[in-house]
Amino acid sequence: MKQSVRNILTLCTGALLAALYILTLTAERSHTRAQSCQGLKVSIADSASLKFVSEEDIARYMDEYGAYVGKLVEDVDLESIEEILSSKSAIRSCEAYIDRDGFIHTEIVQREPVIRFQKGALGFYADEKGFLFPLQKNYTSRVPIIDGAIPLTVDEKFKGKPASEKEELWLQEIIALTAHLQRTGWSKRISQISVLPDGNLVLIPTEGKERFLFGTPTRVDEKLLRIASYYEAVAPAHEKGYYSRVDVRFDKQIICKK
Repeated sequence: MKQSVRNILTLCTGALLAALYILTLTAERSHTRAQSCQGLKVSIADSASLKFVSEEDIARYMDEYGAYVGKLVEDVDLESIEEILSSKSAIRSCEAYIDRDGFIHTEIVQREPVIRFQKGALGFYADEKGFLFPLQKNYTSRVPIIDGAIPLTVDEKFKGKPASEKEELWLQEIIALTAHLQRTGWSKRISQISVLPDGNLVLIPTEGKERFLFGTPTRVDEKLLRIASYYEAVAPAHEKGYYSRVDVRFDKQIICKK
């Protein structure tokens, strides 16, 4: 009998706690629905290393959404806010939510470039996924620079993936090349890459007047080994700057010209 009473009391206690929880949750939801939006709070990931956007920029972009302060929280369209902010070229993603105090929180992830292209007067970035976007007024990222006859169809407002499969393949090969240079330490010795009208790449070293004719961004390791061999075996036999052009495109050949 005593066990039955204890069971009944346990069930009653559990039911009471569940009822209290439901009442509390309902009250909080009712409060949230009736609450007005109090303002905006912005969190920007990697803001220490990337400064493409600021809190002021995000607040200005929110003007495209329209008035939100004083608006009922339940009427705030978070999905629309995310779409507006994510559409900006330097923003990779955005998550928006409203806290229990009525503030809209936007969590911003910036787009991180790995290459800067300079095509005449037109400059633009590419991230590691091959997404192209314009240079930004607020900040210039210190990444490898590639100039010359860049075979990518873009204009000053372009953002997105390249226009064709051929262009996308070239871009991915260039990204792989610059990543390899960074990974192997060659980026400290190569200051810039230029693209000739025929598509060949020219690697420009940080020191010396040599220009290394590299060809297409393929068979990278073989060509870098030939550049290393030039520095180890060929360059020391002559005074500094004796050769101005070194062709490393062909297997087992280093062709030097004054």
